[in-house]
Amino acid sequence: MPSDSPDASALEEARTFIINNCLARNPVIVLGSGASVRHGLPTMDQLKGAIVDAVDPLKRTGAEDEAWKQFKAVLAEKDSRTGQATDLETALQRVGLHEHPALHDAVIDASWSRVAADDQKAFLSFLAGGELPLARLFRFLLNSQHRRVTVVTPNYDRIAEYAADVAGFCHRTGFGSGYIRTWQEMDRPVRFYHADLKVEERTIDIWKVHGSIDWFRIGDPGRERILSLPIDASDTAPPTRMSIARPVIVPPGRGKYEETHRDPYRSCMREADRSLGQAQAFLCVGYGFNDSHLQERLVSRCRDARLPVVLVTRDITPKAKELLIDAKANCVILSKGKAAGMTLIHTPTQRDGVAVEGADLWDFPHFLDFVL
Repeated sequence: MPSDSPDASALEEARTFIINNCLARNPVIVLGSGASVRHGLPTMDQLKGAIVDAVDPLKRTGAEDEAWKQFKAVLAEKDSRTGQATDLETALQRVGLHEHPALHDAVIDASWSRVAADDQKAFLSFLAGGELPLARLFRFLLNSQHRRVTVVTPNYDRIAEYAADVAGFCHRTGFGSGYIRTWQEMDRPVRFYHADLKVEERTIDIWKVHGSIDWFRIGDPGRERILSLPIDASDTAPPTRMSIARPVIVPPGRGKYEETHRDPYRSCMREADRSLGQAQAFLCVGYGFNDSHLQERLVSRCRDARLPVVLVTRDITPKAKELLIDAKANCVILSKGKAAGMTLIHTPTQRDGVAVEGADLWDFPHFLDFVL
């Protein structure tokens, strides 16, 4: 391939941009659901199916049944242009199942059960030596003068936590240490120090703005405690799933905007906003830019400060196209080409994208091989 070919030019521009403008600046890492799918966690379509399968057989009142039928009807609608069925978030936004507490709780339980089960399978695969590319990225970023890496994610799973452990670093999610971990006020953050050197340990901050499968509310309303509790790796329905413990996760839809005004979401979002506001670059993995909770600060920083952003994703969502490509953001995007072994690369000088043959650079392990 000639060195001045469009393919070679796009590859070199993308690699230089990612290394010099993104990784060298210790980017805030934004993990979307696509970052977890490769480890067996459900896609949004799979989560949609799990919710319908779990909630459909349950008994409902007349009003609940009407809302549920409407929800399923919206899910079955297809876009006239793409032929794709309505996504889960859109359906929940339109119907508002959060107005029916029993249905809302059933959606949370179904989401929790599916993600928790798949999370445990991923956990066991990592114990057996399974590949965890994110750990490789953490080691690279902290093998420098940097002492902290920040991850911001709407995911419920614990892939980021596992990666920190596999990489050999401490991690913080807002909870204290111990087997039963309590929520810590952010004005008294937990920090880890190396006793001999009297310096802070290299740490991964993980701000989970929509909760986590190991977070629970215990006790009566008004007197409840927020705890992070262990989940038995051999059991997809561990003892913590009893009536006194409610999962702290926010399902998609309108209800999340009300729920996230409470802790721990409120504090996690505040820390995420602070991190995004101080960032010098962003590395987004499997993130579709469909969550207004998270992306408003990110996009404003990209727009106002022209900060570099790298997006590694299987498919570019319409929202990502609008906010990055159409808005002419200072970005590089690696996504799946039309055929296997092809990557579509968008760069600041190649806004329309160039299809490059070779490795699937949109796949995270191949991406890391490309730039590390």
